[in-house]
Parts: sequence; structure tokens; C-alpha cells
Amino acid sequence: MPWSLPLLPPALREIWIDAGDQLSSVADLPGLAALAPPDIVLELDPDSWVRGNDGAVSVHIDASLLAERDRSTVGVLQRDLHLHAGVAVHENFGLDPHWQGALRGRRALCSAVTLYLALGLERVELDAADAGAYVWARCGFDFADDQSREEVIQGAETLLRRLDLEAELEQIRHPWDFSRITTKVSLTQLAGALEDRPPLLDLGALGDPSTQIGLGKALLLAGDHAGWRGALDLSASSQGLVQLARYAGLNGTANSEASVFHTAVDAESVSSR
Repeated sequence: MPWSLPLLPPALREIWIDAGDQLSSVADLPGLAALAPPDIVLELDPDSWVRGNDGAVSVHIDASLLAERDRSTVGVLQRDLHLHAGVAVHENFGLDPHWQGALRGRRALCSAVTLYLALGLERVELDAADAGAYVWARCGFDFADDQSREEVIQGAETLLRRLDLEAELEQIRHPWDFSRITTKVSLTQLAGALEDRPPLLDLGALGDPSTQIGLGKALLLAGDHAGWRGALDLSASSQGLVQLARYAGLNGTANSEASVFHTAVDAESVSSR
């Protein structure tokens, strides 16, 4: 489907700060549509709020995701945006299975990043669990701290021993590095290695038992860990934004660089979706 980064009004941060100081409704905040995937609209729940005090503005967004064509509920979204701290916290994002795919999740994250940059945010935080343990890595989220990395590496080492396989985990510095492990493993092998410990994700969702997946993907989804705390750096030099741009298909003519998002905000001339 045709798609581009969203067009946002100028001085968006100032508008939101003023709204917070005046205790406005979240529904009055411009730009919220950028949080929803293409062909899906955001419907705010009553639990959403905006609060501010001398420019220290926080916004809690609790919303249902509705299909644009018939307004049926197809997902949920929860976010906390702290303008004074420069941080967006992703609490929950989910789409019904038949609405997953078509790059919806990736494009929604790209649009959200453009909004966050317009608001002056510097970082996005989340818990990468379930399928997100792999997906958020592909989207450019890094380990939030050394402890998160160490727990994932230790869990991956445990699974490798059970599989009787080897991988150079000492070279893993970022979650997306796991995708560079080229070895394949079947879901049958994986299920046998897990013994009595369930993985983060139902293996049946990945295919039939003979399906082969990348070992790096398996280590993130089925390693002996409970997921990881992730953070996406929004700076112009961010390696994570480079990963996101590539994963979302924004590569080409310098669009594979983190600057594609900053350019969209600075120019304020990107076409609206």
C-alpha cells in the first residue's frame, strides 16, 4: 500500500507543552494519528491523560486500534510520553493476527519515531518479550543496559548447549546482531532442546515442525531468558534508526541512514499518509 512518513505541524513540542500546562484533553493533541499503522485509526480510551507543570509534560495514551474501513477493533496501544525527560515508553502494542503483516507494525513505529522527534524526544523504551524479543531487535532496539545483554547471552549459551551447536556470541553487542548468525535450526530440534521449559513464543506460530528458522532468531525467542529491556536511540547518529529504516524498507539514496527520520522532521515537507 502507498505509504510515507507523516506530515506533522510545526512547533509541535510547544503545542503539547501548552496543552499540558492547560490540562487539556489528550484528544486535543495534534499528531496522535502518527502512532497508528496505515489503514488503522486510533480511538482514545477514557484512561488517557495529559499532565503538565511549567513545561514538564507527560502524556499517557491508552487506545483501541480500529480498522479504518469498518471501525472494528483490531488492536490495542498504550504509550507514556515524557517530554521533559525526552523518553517514550511503549507499554503495549498488539494487532489481531489477521491484521498483522503488510509492514503495519514497522510503518507504525517509523511514524511514531517521526512524531517523537518532532516532540524533542531522545529515546524509546520497552520490554521485548514474546515475539517482540526478536521483532524489536530487527526494529533497531538495543539492550537498555549491560544486564539485559548478559541475561540474553547467558540464555542463548544455555540453548546452544542443549542444541549441541556453536555460535560466536562474544561478537553480539546489539540484539540485531543475532540476525547475522546464518545457521538454521528446525522447530523439531528446537522443541526437543527446550525440554520442559516453554519458549517466549508458541513454536507452532512459526510453522510446522519441519520449518527451519535462523539460529539467531531461535536464540532470541527460545533462549533461557525472559526477554530483555530495550531502548531505541533517536539521535541522528543512532545505529538503531539505521536498522529500523532498513527493516521498514526506507533504504535507498541515503534513506538507509538514521537521518531519514530527522530530515523528515526538519523539512516538515514529508507527504501525509
